[in-house]
Order: sequence, then C-alpha cells, then structure tokens
Amino acid sequence: MEELLTDHTAATTSSQIQDRPAEAPPTGEPAIWSRNFRYYFTARSAGLLGWAMLPVAVSAGLLRGGYGLGAAGYAMAFLVGPFAGLVLFGGVLADRFTARRMMIAADLANLCAHALLALLFIHGVDHLWQLYALLMVAGTANAMFQPGASSTVPLVARDVQGANGVLRTSEALTGLSGPALAGALVGLGATGWVMVISAVAYGTSAICLFALRLGVVPAPPAGESLWRNLAVGWHEFRARSWLWGVIVIWMFFAVFSWGPQLSVAAGVIVPERGATAFGLLNCALGAGTLAGGLLAIRYKPGRPLAAGAVAMLAYPLYPLGIVLGWPVWLLAAAQPSTMPSG
Repeated sequence: MEELLTDHTAATTSSQIQDRPAEAPPTGEPAIWSRNFRYYFTARSAGLLGWAMLPVAVSAGLLRGGYGLGAAGYAMAFLVGPFAGLVLFGGVLADRFTARRMMIAADLANLCAHALLALLFIHGVDHLWQLYALLMVAGTANAMFQPGASSTVPLVARDVQGANGVLRTSEALTGLSGPALAGALVGLGATGWVMVISAVAYGTSAICLFALRLGVVPAPPAGESLWRNLAVGWHEFRARSWLWGVIVIWMFFAVFSWGPQLSVAAGVIVPERGATAFGLLNCALGAGTLAGGLLAIRYKPGRPLAAGAVAMLAYPLYPLGIVLGWPVWLLAAAQPSTMPSG
C-alpha cells in the first residue's frame, strides 16, 4: 500500500539546499552501487528494520505487561492512523522543504520517539496515553518519510529499476528478520531493548542521508502556496480513478481486516504460545513477501491488480487457523498468504 500512496508523488526540492554535485549520478559511477546508493541503501535498510520491529514489540510487550487486547489494538491504531492520513501530504511538504530534509527530520523524530519508548518499556508503561502519543509521532514521521524515499532513488542510481529491486529485497529481508528479533527479545522480557535497537537504526539512517551528495533541483514556482499545491495534488489524485479506487480498497482492508488481525492475533498467540512464536509468525510474513517478490520477477501478469485480487482469496487461511487453534508451523505456512506481494 505504501508504494501506491507514494510512488506517484515526485518530490521537487527548494533551491536553498546546499547539496553539492549534479542532479543525477555521474555516468562514471556504477549503475547501482555508487557512493550515494550505498549510503541510501544503508539508510533505508536501517529504517525498515526499525519499522518492522515496532508493531510486534509494542503488541507483544503490552500483552506481556498485563495490558489487554484493547490496549494493543489502540496502540496499532495510533501508529497506523497518522501514517494513513498524512502520507498523501508528504510529497507536497517535500516540495517545500526538500525530500532529503524531510527524511532526515522524520528519522530524527523517530529516533527521539523510540528512545522515549525504550525508557517507557524499561521503567514500565504506567500511562497508556504516553505510549499512544509516541506511537503517533512514529506514524507521522513515517508518513513524512515515504514520498522522499521514492523520489530519491533516481538521484542515487543510474539503473533505477535495478536499484528498486535491491531496495525491495532489503525490505523483504528486514520484514523477515525484524519481527523475529523483536519477538525473541520481547520473549526474554527486553521490549525496551527493541526500542533501543530501533532508535540506533533511525539514527544510522539520518546520518547516512545527511552524507548523501545530491544535486540542487528547481524550487517550486514562485507564488504557489502550500495550500494551492495541496489542491492541485488532490485534483490530480481524484482524476485517476484506478489510483484512488485501489487506495480506498486497501484502506478498508487495513482498517477492517489487517489492522485488527495484528492485535487480535497477538492477544491469542502471545498468552498461549509466547512472544517469540508471535514474532516468528510475523517473520513468516516477511518470508512470504520475499517469495512473492521473486515470483513477481518471473511471472508478470497482464493485469497485475486483478492477479493481486485473486491472490487475496488465500487471505482467510491465517485468521481461520488462529480460530481453529492450528499449530505454529501450520500458521506460519498460512501467514504469507495474508499480504500478497504487489
């Protein structure tokens, strides 16, 4: 869903930025693994690892701390809600303040939020509103990061398709390892250390993004206000029925299915089988994403959205397995079908 929400926003940057050389990678550099791309790859991988660990750590950590399913559900709502509501505005803000600045600011906000979350879990969550507020900051920061993440790739690699393939592989691998690591640490009673690792990851991302050498790109036309840009962007968005139609479908899916499933699954699995098992099941989702991505490289349907819709027919297997009390290995086999690769 993030790709649908962000790939259509091409961020332009203001002329005030002090980045040094050209607007595109020099032709003498490698097509993918240039200096800039190595820094960018490290930044994205670190940020994705922190984001992959957060839902599992928060849900399992709250349940292990004696809080009920409702607290875990509200926590996920405060995390995902700001992201879903604000990501469409990130491209306009990136136009105004430059994509790189927006991404660095988002990483620093995430660093602070995760450091405070670490203190909260280490000393005990006495007031849930503090947790919810920090999760809102994290969700907002990720919404502000995403548009710049898509528009920066052509500036750091000459082979954009190949670079995107490398980044998607990294996304799958962090989705594979992040939940497993979070579940294992929560199972050992170290939820706070998950947040410490995430804070270090976002700090690493900010440093790497700061080290990028990007060319200056034109500022937005003079006299165009932020609200006018938002209005123009909203008009263009509404004019593409395929785009908003798919986004509406995925929003309903996230709100009424995937979102509740995460906290409900945690409420069933963590008390009965432990936080480690819950982390491993979410790790299986990353494995399925990786397998789906590799399959998508070889199999290119003429109507990819229709193919994705057909793949969604396998979605009920995982929640059905939870209801029927399937063993962990069978749930792990069903889990990848819950989020087919797009």
